[in-house]
Amino acid sequence: MFDNDTVYLGAAMWQLTEQLSENSKDAPPCEAVAVYVAKQIEGPCLGKEAIVKVRMEIPNILYPEFLPEDLEELKDVNGFSVYTVEELNNLNRLTQAGCKSSLRLIGWYSEKQTEHMPLPGGYLVWILMEKVPGITPWDFWEMPREERDQIRKSFHEALMEVYSHGIAPQDEGRRNLVWDKDNRKCYIVDYEDCEHIDEKRMEDVHWMSRANFRWELEAWNGFDKPLQL
Repeated sequence: MFDNDTVYLGAAMWQLTEQLSENSKDAPPCEAVAVYVAKQIEGPCLGKEAIVKVRMEIPNILYPEFLPEDLEELKDVNGFSVYTVEELNNLNRLTQAGCKSSLRLIGWYSEKQTEHMPLPGGYLVWILMEKVPGITPWDFWEMPREERDQIRKSFHEALMEVYSHGIAPQDEGRRNLVWDKDNRKCYIVDYEDCEHIDEKRMEDVHWMSRANFRWELEAWNGFDKPLQL
C-alpha cells in the first residue's frame, strides 16, 4: 500500500523501496503492519538504508460484539493500540540503554488516516529503525552444523543482552532474528509483544534452557535437528 511512498523521519526524507513483510491482527485492537526497507533521499546521509515499520489501525469486521467504547478502551491516550505502544516503548528503552542486539530506534511519527485509507481518522504510525546487516535464517536446518551452532551461540548472547534490560520478547521464532554471518552476530528484531522481567526470571534455568526450542533453533527433544520420519 505504501510502496515508493516518502516520509520525513529522523531529520531526513526517506523513500520506501522494498516491502519485507505484511500482516494484520483481525481481533481488537485491529491493525495492519508492514515492514519496508527505506532509502534516505534528502538529508545528511543520502543513500543510507533503514527499516520503516508502518502500523495502521483497521476496521473491526470480525467481532461486531465489540462496541465503539469497548474498542477505545483498548487504546492508550494517543489512540494507539497496545502493540504499537509496547513496540515504541521497548525500542526506546533498548536504544537508550545502548543495546547492540536490537534495532536502534531513529525516530517515529504519527498521523491520522485520510479518507482514502482503510479507517479514516484512525492512527497511522511510522517507525524508523536502523538496518542491520544479515538475513533472516529461514534455512537454518539446511545450514552446516558449525554455522547452526554459531547462530545458537550468538543468539544466546543477543537474548541475554536484551533480557538484561528487562525485556523478554514473546513473539519467538526465527522470523524475528537476523543473522550476520560475516560478523557472527545475531539480532532480535520484534518488540510489540514483550514480558518485562527481572533478574530472578533470568535465573530460571529451565526457562532459559528451552530458549533455543522456543525460537526454532532446536528440536523439541533437544536434538540438533528434527527427526526425519
